[in-house]
Amino acid sequence: MADQNKALSEVTEIAQVSANADSAASLLKSLANPHRLMVLCVLAGAGGEFTVSQLNQRVPLSQSALSQHLAIMRKEHLVRTRRDCQHIYYAIAEGPALQIIQILQQHYCGVQPDNSVTGEHKHDVHE
Repeated sequence: MADQNKALSEVTEIAQVSANADSAASLLKSLANPHRLMVLCVLAGAGGEFTVSQLNQRVPLSQSALSQHLAIMRKEHLVRTRRDCQHIYYAIAEGPALQIIQILQQHYCGVQPDNSVTGEHKHDVHE
């Protein structure tokens, strides 16, 4: 009986790992777009909310393209929205995406120091 319980437990664990791997892959696929990363970096860096127009001043995309990316990010629960009269405000959603973006910000969302003296590679970064 103990062997059956152990085997059942292992099967359940494998199913959970598989489901989590699928969720993680889906999140990473959603994040694997430079334009969406720029938007999320702006939202996370500001720690606030922006309208599409305000985001458009900070992200070099047409308003149409920006709106399309925001729609994808809404669908994937990467951003949350709040309506105030005629304006919709966007903010980065709490959860794994925010945590990943915060880590990426440390390395890619700002001006990188020149590390040529230490021999480290300098990344070209666009805000």
